[in-house]
Amino acid sequence: MLSLFRSVMLLGAIEWALLAISVSPWLKAYFRAQLIYTLLLGVLLAVNAEAWIYEMWFTVLTLCILVTAMGFLWECLKEHQVKWIVLIQSLVLPNVLIVGAYNGLKVSTGIIPSYIWISLGMSAILMTLGIALSTVAILTERKLRVPAVTLSLLWLMQGAYQYGFSLTYQSHEHLWRLINEFIPATLVIVAFLVIGWRQRCIE
Repeated sequence: MLSLFRSVMLLGAIEWALLAISVSPWLKAYFRAQLIYTLLLGVLLAVNAEAWIYEMWFTVLTLCILVTAMGFLWECLKEHQVKWIVLIQSLVLPNVLIVGAYNGLKVSTGIIPSYIWISLGMSAILMTLGIALSTVAILTERKLRVPAVTLSLLWLMQGAYQYGFSLTYQSHEHLWRLINEFIPATLVIVAFLVIGWRQRCIE
């Protein structure tokens, strides 16, 4: 019941934001990728699809979301003369954190499971996207400013969440299983509702 409610709320928030976007093909593609991700994975969970099928589509659709997010970031960056400086400086903090996490986990656990590696990689990508977008968000054109600011904050929070998960999941598995049921979805729902609301105010 909780997963159904979460899926309905996510779909509603995504559609609310998507219908409010009148510019930026990459931003529309990002919301469409989120919509397909939520719909398809929800169906696969509902029909108890085999694990490898779910994991395959999870990987494919996650990559689609990340590619469209990068496309939107480049759309916001491309007109700025300092775009390469922004991208390079955005890579510094996430990579320092990932190296630190790797060394700490290697010392404490010895073996780092594949799902922790994936989570660390997602954390690095999301934090890089968030830092880069937050650097130029306020300078983007008016109709893209609210989505840029909101998504930069969302990606930073998602990156920090993935980083915390990577570091402490093995020692606090029960807690993470509990909060994973609502925190990631809540972050997305709130961000997309804000984008949809503010875009309608601007229009």
